[in-house]
Amino acid sequence: MNHTRLLAAVAAGSAAVLANFYSQQPTKGNDFRPVFADCASPYEKTPSKNASRKLELAKEKARDALLKIKCEVGAPGVVIGVSVDGKVVWKEGIGLANVETQTLCHEETVMRIASISKSMTMAMVAKLWQDGKLDIDKPVQDYVPTFPKKTFNGEKVDITTRMILSHMGGIRHYVKKGEQSENELSEPELKKKEKSTREKEVYNKERFESVEKALKLFDGDELLSKPGTEYLYTTHGWTLVSAVVEGASKEEFTKHAKKFFSQLGLHKTRLDEPEPIIYNRANYYLTKKNGRLANVPFSDNSYKWAGGGFVSTVGDLLKFGNAMLYSYQWQPNTTETSATDQKVSVPGLPPGFLNPETVREMWTVVPVTKQKNKSQRYRENGYGLGWQVVPFVAEYGTTGGGDVQPFSAFHTDCSGSTPPRGICVAILMNMQNVGLAGVADDIARIFEEHL
Repeated sequence: MNHTRLLAAVAAGSAAVLANFYSQQPTKGNDFRPVFADCASPYEKTPSKNASRKLELAKEKARDALLKIKCEVGAPGVVIGVSVDGKVVWKEGIGLANVETQTLCHEETVMRIASISKSMTMAMVAKLWQDGKLDIDKPVQDYVPTFPKKTFNGEKVDITTRMILSHMGGIRHYVKKGEQSENELSEPELKKKEKSTREKEVYNKERFESVEKALKLFDGDELLSKPGTEYLYTTHGWTLVSAVVEGASKEEFTKHAKKFFSQLGLHKTRLDEPEPIIYNRANYYLTKKNGRLANVPFSDNSYKWAGGGFVSTVGDLLKFGNAMLYSYQWQPNTTETSATDQKVSVPGLPPGFLNPETVREMWTVVPVTKQKNKSQRYRENGYGLGWQVVPFVAEYGTTGGGDVQPFSAFHTDCSGSTPPRGICVAILMNMQNVGLAGVADDIARIFEEHL
């Protein structure tokens, strides 16, 4: 096949990954369909024996890749979901959702999605933005009057929502200014203090009854950089984003998020609250210094709903990924040639949750955030608005090599004209601090080659 210039929009968190691979311009075509419906695809009809064999071979190879990473990191359980052109072709759970009760993982197992919560929150922000209810270039105090005005090196500065969406607001992550250990040679006491501060916030035990109260964790802290000048990853910044959502929508973020889940049909996606019964919720694990498995300490995620406080299933992640891809690829109407060689306009199907222009800006790299990767496999990447974006050139087909980019993927499929087009892979694992970039990449490649 021909080389196709693509971008990868990535939503990734610890032991959770989802991403969209798509063409740089929305593909023009006709015969559009709603993303919320069970989308038509080559798999809706009864597949031929040859197609079934190819699918089973792809699943077998992908399962082998998944088992390898599961064994390498010592994870109790993992769940995977794959969709092709909007149609789910594989969902499976492997291993244990709970070691103590010996409960098995299955396709409906619910796990934390970590920083994929940021990308879902970005969709909420984008909707308010395109509907004219939110101006992301205004100072955050326009929507959150209680957030203190900031200075940097004695200079008064403004923080806009746009800056925070790209991690450029200067707001800290889990460690305050002056407590970061710059490198491995830092003083042991400083490294110890940094670890203590980080773990205290990551494993927060306090219940915050409102976003406004959660802001108190960091709203009085110094900025780490001048807003708009430097990319500094922050989860606390997204708590401020959730406060902006409250100001723009005139409702509590938790209520707004639940409405969003319902709108997109994400019925298994919830706030990671400790009290409610959430059926099929997995337990979470880490590896101690002695190599033994242990439960992750309890944490109340009410301090970071928007930045890492959602739980979900691979099925819901596939729905979300396809909803974003459909929004990007959707066209209001199309032009096609009739039997008499006359060009006629054909109405398209209903628009997606977001407009193509909104998603395009969301998935455009902010220049300041660009960074080179040491890995030749991943090359250069950057951050858009709530999504990591990876530009690359790839060649697909049995005779070509090519460089498929990181994480799970929507690989553009030029054989069809109806969105969502591509392969989506979602993976959840109940092991802390595990990167799933490589295996998701490999699995996307396997399905691209075999289907």
